[in-house]
Amino acid sequence: MTNDLQGIELTDDETRGAGARSTSIGLHAVKLADARVTATGLLDKLAEWRAADRDPRAAGGHTVAINDRHVLVALYLLATEHSPVWITSMRDILWRRLTDDARQYLDLPDASRAFGEDHAVQAKRWLNNTWTAFHRMVDLMDPYPVPNRRRLMGRDEREAIVASRDPERQREMRERLDQYTSMWLEMTFQMQPQHIRDRQKVIDVGADQTPLPAPSRRGRSARDKHTHRELEDKETLEPDADWYPTKSMTHFDNTGKPQMDWVWGWAANTSVRVVHDASGPADVPLIAMGFSLSQPGAKHLGVDTVRIHRLIRDRGHQPGRCTTDMGYFALLKVKSLGLPMKRLGFMPLTTYREPDIGTKGGKKGALYNEGLFLCPGVPKSLADATIDAKAHRIDEATYIKRIDERLHFQLRDKERPDANGSIPKMCPALGPSATVECELRELHSRAPKGKDRPHTVLPGDFVPDKICTQTSVTFTETDNAAMTQDLPYGTEIHTMTYRRDRNTTEAFNAFLKEPGYEAINDASRRRVHGLTAQQVVTTVLVVSANIRKIAAFLHEEKVRNASTTPRRKPAPRQAPVRRRDRDGKNPYRAKWPLKELPAAAPGVDPPPQT
Repeated sequence: MTNDLQGIELTDDETRGAGARSTSIGLHAVKLADARVTATGLLDKLAEWRAADRDPRAAGGHTVAINDRHVLVALYLLATEHSPVWITSMRDILWRRLTDDARQYLDLPDASRAFGEDHAVQAKRWLNNTWTAFHRMVDLMDPYPVPNRRRLMGRDEREAIVASRDPERQREMRERLDQYTSMWLEMTFQMQPQHIRDRQKVIDVGADQTPLPAPSRRGRSARDKHTHRELEDKETLEPDADWYPTKSMTHFDNTGKPQMDWVWGWAANTSVRVVHDASGPADVPLIAMGFSLSQPGAKHLGVDTVRIHRLIRDRGHQPGRCTTDMGYFALLKVKSLGLPMKRLGFMPLTTYREPDIGTKGGKKGALYNEGLFLCPGVPKSLADATIDAKAHRIDEATYIKRIDERLHFQLRDKERPDANGSIPKMCPALGPSATVECELRELHSRAPKGKDRPHTVLPGDFVPDKICTQTSVTFTETDNAAMTQDLPYGTEIHTMTYRRDRNTTEAFNAFLKEPGYEAINDASRRRVHGLTAQQVVTTVLVVSANIRKIAAFLHEEKVRNASTTPRRKPAPRQAPVRRRDRDGKNPYRAKWPLKELPAAAPGVDPPPQT
């Protein structure tokens, strides 16, 4: 080893930071962060909320050293440099990491004189002021206040805290919190160049949930099945967190099926943009359009899904389809999700649980079948096509053929929806555009003769109902919301679109969890307590992910457009087949022996089930 060890001593910045990050942040980075914070409109909105909450009889307070602008700029800088978002990290940025000109630009007090000359005193006071400023902002939009988040709370105390909250005030604060997130995300959407934003005005999305672990792992006990009260009096820091079930990657039962693991924390609700035409490449960045946190559980799922999509629409975007797994539209009651989403303008695209496939009831003689209103004369082989496919009684080619034939028996809209959302539908054998022929209906005089139309199959004891005897039957808004999908279920285009949308959504969740970047599944990087503080912090992490997505998209497009010399197109790469597909263990594929579902794009596989 050389004896020349000069120049390796710890710097004053390293010593003052006690080993924390000490790289300087200059004026250019601060100006960019401040411009983007200002573009969200949040500074004015926070001032508006603060004025609304202020008691008009109260005396004015003193000028604070650290304000909302400083907090939001610090949050943005930490998220985009992929550092842990801690209060101490925010303190370090505002106290010692900004250059003098950046500090002057933000109107921050002098770092060395603001809170005394002693270094230890400065560190503590800068931390206290940063903590106070952060929570002063959080309190403006906290639907779930807790008197003291720094100590453990038993069952009775947590129940008393939740019961003491004013529902109306809680609703108002929840709207503020989600508006905070929505304004951040809209800023990232507007960051895209105008020509990119103009490519597709319709916003198609995929909605999903993923667990967000709490920093404290101490959770509640199991609940009584009848009273729903916790069986044991366990202490926890988070009265508004709960257990989120996930499929284990390491624990399996005797049959090889994964057991359930449980994560203590919250549910992160994401709404991610998907491609409008699933058969083509992505022509816009696939970024998060909506985000929120909620307690895990189906009773919150519908409300939170509707809320974030209402905010997307209210920002002026044109709703398109909303693709989900079977835990949403296929499971929740139509009045809690399907109907509100349709009123917003989002059309569902989903798959069905096994108990919901085939014909399930009907109205006025029409049959409800996998998102379609069918003629009662539809052959049983067509009505039960999905049932037969899942039971391995038919192969893929037969299934596709039957699904396509089944569309001929679909009722047709006679008129546009009225003011109440009701639609009169007519028998498919009626009118000049008849798609089937039926012994109960005379073919319209203007219907093309000699056209090969399928024939209805009616049992001998069939008694015609109104759909067979009237020119139309009216179906209510609720009927339509419960049944209609954006694309007919089981068709090639439905299968291809559903698969790609689910891939996009799951890929974005994985993108958010990438170590070294946002890493939202690492609770140690988000050491703040309470659902509200967690959403405030995680929102800025989602913003950082959106910026990465947009930057990568623009870079790839620039590279593609850079070459002006025509080149020989390389042979397409054959993507390897996943083991789960080779072994027939993919939960998103049909269970017949074939390896590919209809119209599967090369190399595009469905995501793991969540």
